[in-house]
Amino acid sequence: MKNIFLHDERLYNSVKNSNYEIFEFKSEAGHIKHTFSKRAIDTMIDGEVFYDLIPPVGFGGPVIVECTSEKKWDLVFEFKEAFEKYCLKNNIVSEEVAFNVPTTNAVDFIDCYELQYVKDSYGIDLEKPLNQIGKEDLSKLWNAVDSGVEYRVIEGEVALNIFKSFLHRTNKNLSTSLYQYLALTGVEDSRNFVAVELSFNNKIMAMSFSQAHEKNVSTLIAAKASRISYFETDKLLKCALYLWAKEKGLQKIWSPKVQLDSRMAIETLVDPVCTGRKIWNEKIYQQLCDIGSVDTRVQYFPAYRIKD
Repeated sequence: MKNIFLHDERLYNSVKNSNYEIFEFKSEAGHIKHTFSKRAIDTMIDGEVFYDLIPPVGFGGPVIVECTSEKKWDLVFEFKEAFEKYCLKNNIVSEEVAFNVPTTNAVDFIDCYELQYVKDSYGIDLEKPLNQIGKEDLSKLWNAVDSGVEYRVIEGEVALNIFKSFLHRTNKNLSTSLYQYLALTGVEDSRNFVAVELSFNNKIMAMSFSQAHEKNVSTLIAAKASRISYFETDKLLKCALYLWAKEKGLQKIWSPKVQLDSRMAIETLVDPVCTGRKIWNEKIYQQLCDIGSVDTRVQYFPAYRIKD
């Protein structure tokens, strides 16, 4: 279902399905797209149901699709005004987003949300020459190959189908997340998909699934066939993707949710992951907290869900 609104000659619309909504704002200053999920709040006020917003899997808050540098802050201000009116009209009380690279930039929306640093995400600069430590990183893959590990890089729709099959056998939760991501993005060009497969003794032991965009490639999901492995499969997957991306002339690789013990020396790019919080309806937010006898100053957000 698609609702289109015209406000002060600026077009914005909301596209809905059962799991998510897409809010798009367009004006002379540019174009912003925001994808989110609505959660119903159990407590009703005056017989009305209210909602808060959370980010769907794979999305990190509003994204500036198009704008000129001199009009960026005008665009963000106009978006904030339009989205606030949308939230008030649709009984949306509060929102929490997770800004992730490379699709979003928290700094762009610093005037819309209260930002909080969570952690760093790491990436590989493919244009940076490898030093000796970097070469030692890649040697992990060659050592694994010498021990009998085989790897291959698959592109396009075949990559998606093979990875779907692997997740279906090994991790149903991640399989659901992948299907949700594909549904939300509505990806039309499957040529940008890349899967890396590691096998040992003719059995697939790990795979990663990535998506290329312009000169970047981002790993969306990495999974193992078993929790027990004699190889550092997360690092081997990165090495194989590095070789492929380097050959393709790409510039950056971004990895998901890197644990400190799995970070490699070649991952020299650092970008902060931040959450953004916003109360869109202060009056209803306060009423919900009062009903639940919750102090709005608690660190938990949204405060009215602290007892959930």
